[in-house]
Amino acid sequence: ASHAHYSAMSYLAERVLTLDELIAYVGTHPRNPRIEWVSDSLARRLVRAGRWKDARGYFSADMRKELDDYIAAIRKGHDSKNGKAQRAEAFWTAAEAAEKRGMKLMGYNTGWYGANPDGTFHPWREFSRISAAAVFTVAPVSKDERRRVGLQRPRRIERWHYLYEAVGHAWRACKLMPDNDEKTARRLCQAGTWIKYRDPEAAEPFYKALVLRCGDTDLGKEAARLRWLPKIALDSTE
Repeated sequence: ASHAHYSAMSYLAERVLTLDELIAYVGTHPRNPRIEWVSDSLARRLVRAGRWKDARGYFSADMRKELDDYIAAIRKGHDSKNGKAQRAEAFWTAAEAAEKRGMKLMGYNTGWYGANPDGTFHPWREFSRISAAAVFTVAPVSKDERRRVGLQRPRRIERWHYLYEAVGHAWRACKLMPDNDEKTARRLCQAGTWIKYRDPEAAEPFYKALVLRCGDTDLGKEAARLRWLPKIALDSTE
């Protein structure tokens, strides 16, 4: 399909159809290679809705394993029967999974990124409104479509929203870790760095925790000197 048609279908799958309607649609086209991506889109949408068990069957085999590991880490982190160290490691595993593979696990179709913050129009509608005469005919937005778009409003509307899931897991991990510990300091700095350029306000709690909880560490001292999160190599080993 053309880019315009793909964008239109993405818009329908993400914002217009309800989850049950999308499940029914995918169920009636189980082996159509032209719309295999719709199944993947449905899986990611189900993950965002917290319906992990339902999502699993719509992912490819390799992504099913990724989802299983991600959910297992979250559950282990929340299980109070585990020790603090175990729970912290589990939450950090979930954080890294969301940061590195969040787009594949829970991301919107590419067209969402860069859409209007209020979700009123998908980018393809904005484009087509300007140049429809030269490209294709676009149906006007109906009252029912506006209503549906409002009902399917995403829980998070930030760009790269999965990074906020990642830092949420990271925050839980760090809360379970000891103060004035180099590993705690590095993880606070690393998680804050994931979003400090996109959303400094959201990264600020990590900076403050680094200074207040890990002020005796090298990173804590550097953060206090800079009055912000120090630069670190995100791909370095701990």
